[in-house]
Formats: sequence, C-alpha cells, structure tokens
Amino acid sequence: MTDIADLLFQHREQTRESIEQLQPRMNALAIKFFSQLFQIDPSQMTIFDGSAVTLNRKFVNMMATLKSIRRLESMNPAIEALTKRHVAYGMRPKHLVPFGQALMDGLEAQLGEAFTDELREAWMSTFAQVTTRMRIAMDNHPEWFENVEIKEDKHHDLELLKDIGGAEIVRNVHSRFYSEIFEDDWLGQFFQGKNKAALIHKQTNFMLSCFGVSDAYAGEPPAIAHMHMFITEEMAIEREAILHKAILDEGLSESIAQRWLKIDRSFWPAINKQTVDDCVTKCFGQAPATVKKPAKYRSRIPADKA
Repeated sequence: MTDIADLLFQHREQTRESIEQLQPRMNALAIKFFSQLFQIDPSQMTIFDGSAVTLNRKFVNMMATLKSIRRLESMNPAIEALTKRHVAYGMRPKHLVPFGQALMDGLEAQLGEAFTDELREAWMSTFAQVTTRMRIAMDNHPEWFENVEIKEDKHHDLELLKDIGGAEIVRNVHSRFYSEIFEDDWLGQFFQGKNKAALIHKQTNFMLSCFGVSDAYAGEPPAIAHMHMFITEEMAIEREAILHKAILDEGLSESIAQRWLKIDRSFWPAINKQTVDDCVTKCFGQAPATVKKPAKYRSRIPADKA
C-alpha cells in the first residue's frame, strides 16, 4: 500500500511541476481545452456558455485546484467546493470522461514531445484521483442537484437541418450573408482581408454542428474565436438583421428563420462584450479588434423593429 501511495503522490508532484511550467501558456491551453471539449461533447456548450474571460477564469481555477493537491487527503473541502460549483453549472458524472479527454488533448497540443508517456500517466492519475473524489462528493450530496435548474440546450436544434432541406441550403444562406456583410460599412470592417469562401465554409460547418451533424465542425468555439473582437449587442442586432434577410432570401419560411436565429442568438453571451476591456487577445502584443460605426451608417434593421 505504501508503494501505491508513494506512486500517487509522485504523480501529483509531477502534475504540479507541469502546471508551473505551463503557467505562461495557460491561456493557450484553455483555448485548446474548450475547443476540444465542445468538439468531443457539444452538450457541454450549455454547461460552459460564458465569454472567453469567464471560460478562462473557470479553467485557471480548475488548474489551481490540481496544482494544490500535493496533499490530496487534506483537500476534500476544496474539491467539494469545486464539485458543487460544477454541479451548479450543470455538470453530471457522465461529463467527467470527455472533460478528461479534452484536458489530455490540450496538454499534448501545448507540450508536444515534452508530454511523454510518463507525464501523461501522471496527469491521468492525478485527474482520476480528483474526479474520484468529485464523484464521491456528488453521491454524498444529492441535495446539490435538487435546486439546479436544468439548462435548456439553446445551442442545438436537431430537426432543423431536415426542415431546412439539407446542408447545401445552409451554405447558400451563408454565401448570401457574407456577400452582404463584407459590403457593410460597419461590420464589414471586421472582415477586411479575410477569405470569404473560408468563412462561408467555417460558419456552415459550425451551424451544421448545431443542427445535429456532430462531426461537422472542429474549430474553436464562438467564445474563443471572437474573444479578441469588441462586439457589442448593437452590432449583434445589425448582424442578425443581415442573417435574417439571407435566410428569407434563400426561400426559407419565417418559422425556420426564427428557429435558426434562436440558435445563433444563444451564442451572444459568449461573444458580445460591454467594454473593450472584456476582450482577450490571443497573443502578447495583440490589440483588441475594434471598428468604428460610420456617421451615416445604413441600418439593416426593419423600421418596425428598430
């Protein structure tokens, strides 16, 4: 038993040292982690549906807990608090396996060859030690689940692709949408120098994943992809008007348009920002992406909805 206890302690110590080394790359690791998590288990978008700042804070808190478990036996209160927070987010025991897989994928992407078999074993062991105690805490505190409101999955409508008529129509809508938005005097500033065809492809695949094609999208989640962009609710409303028109111009019904826009709007809390300080830049020295509204901007919002 002593040998096993010593090995588990050694794994925790290796993990702690690894976290110390990863400190300068923690933001990049968080980006990769959430990108992988939402690809492996899209349902967790509903659990972790905040802005990049919020996601980054949650990830850093998780890593701080892992870093502090050198003496795991004395960490039960902290692990219980961590578990209770995640239950409140909507996490259940079934979510822990994809969570761990995404963490290992993120570590491998950041550490490369330095993520040796020995270090992987240490991380997996440490993660298992923590999640075992998290499962025990969930079992011991059924009351944590009693008043937790089950979040509606606002990010997916699994019947919508069939009702739209297939992926090609989704692509056509995005072709119309980007043709308009590239010409927009305000929002178009975000897209200067961008490849329109690549954006159409990326956005189509992302929405197909929301419409039930689980393996359609392998890119960054919206919060991460837009974290450096100062996008306000006013901009989001203008963008929605352009998208709404593109959907109708493709010959789809108003009811289909509203279902599509409901999904699109569900990502606003992850993308929209109150101030430029809410932006998170992807690398040192990068400035937030901001655009200025023209003095004589022609709004696309219908007069009865303005």
